[in-house]
Amino acid sequence: MGHAKDSHFGYSLVALTFAATLVWVIRFRDKWQTVLLRAGLLQYLGKISYGVYILQALVYVQIRRIYGHMHIAFFDENDMHTTSWSHFCILIAAIIAAASLSRFCFEVPIARIRDGRLFEKYFPYLESLGLSTVKLVPAIPEDAK
Repeated sequence: MGHAKDSHFGYSLVALTFAATLVWVIRFRDKWQTVLLRAGLLQYLGKISYGVYILQALVYVQIRRIYGHMHIAFFDENDMHTTSWSHFCILIAAIIAAASLSRFCFEVPIARIRDGRLFEKYFPYLESLGLSTVKLVPAIPEDAK
């Protein structure tokens, strides 16, 4: 068995692998080597990735609680793993659904308010009256650019 100090090499190797992958993707951004990364599904997963990161633990706990009340062995009692591939797929689908819901119910409307697009949509006559739409993000002064 290895010691805890030996595991640090693995973390460094993972970090270097991701750094090299990032450099490779940037280098071949619009080339055929990265065509798979421009697929719609992967782009969508990229858009909801923050929601996946934030909501995964909450969804995990809720699914574990729901299946516990139904007395279905969804998770192994000794660890945090699902008991089958079908249960794992259900968990992943629930996390993606929660992240998608978060994106469309919270992130997109907040971005519209931040960018002033929500006010333009519901109050298009403001500009014709000489009133500008409200922007919640202050403008960057010219000397700071």
